[in-house]
Amino acid sequence: MLIDQGWPVAVIQDLYKIYTISMPALNLKPYIILFLGGLIVLPLGPSLNAKTFQGMFLYYIRYEVFFLRHKIAKDTLTMVPAENDNRGENFSAYTLSCLLPGDPMESHDALGKRAKAQVLKTALEQKGLKSIKTEDLTTIVAYEALVELPMDIQITSYDAAKGGYPYTARITLSPLAFPDQWGKLQTQSTLKKLLYEFFQFFQ
Repeated sequence: MLIDQGWPVAVIQDLYKIYTISMPALNLKPYIILFLGGLIVLPLGPSLNAKTFQGMFLYYIRYEVFFLRHKIAKDTLTMVPAENDNRGENFSAYTLSCLLPGDPMESHDALGKRAKAQVLKTALEQKGLKSIKTEDLTTIVAYEALVELPMDIQITSYDAAKGGYPYTARITLSPLAFPDQWGKLQTQSTLKKLLYEFFQFFQ
């Protein structure tokens, strides 16, 4: 739903003038909050940003796979803190069940690091925004998403028959929005921040 960026701010200013100047003896605070909440907050969504839970941190993650003559040459995983990144709008949590190949004597820390990398790569391949570009003989396939970390990974005992460690992981992420949506998402985030600060003023 498209909303004129200037309209809500004007409404807030007008209502604030009524509350503070025109009718100082009348407590209009609950009416202002209800009115703004009904007209503005609901269309824009429930949260101020994607980092919604205490202890969770938002990261921009990019997974790139490099193909040379149609064979995988290498892959890279890049993680950058993204607390103020507003390019994700469809966050969802889902569960992965995977097998982590490994040695039965491998340390718990090493297993945890490899499992985390595998989960992120798998999740981005399945849910991330995919793009492809070619440079000379190299084709680069990239997957991008905003991910909430830490994620929950449960690794079970080594399974000799399968040659690795079965595990399950629960991860929350949003694929990166298409570039033509970034301006709209930034406007919505700014408006939500203004509304949040307005409500905080009356608390």
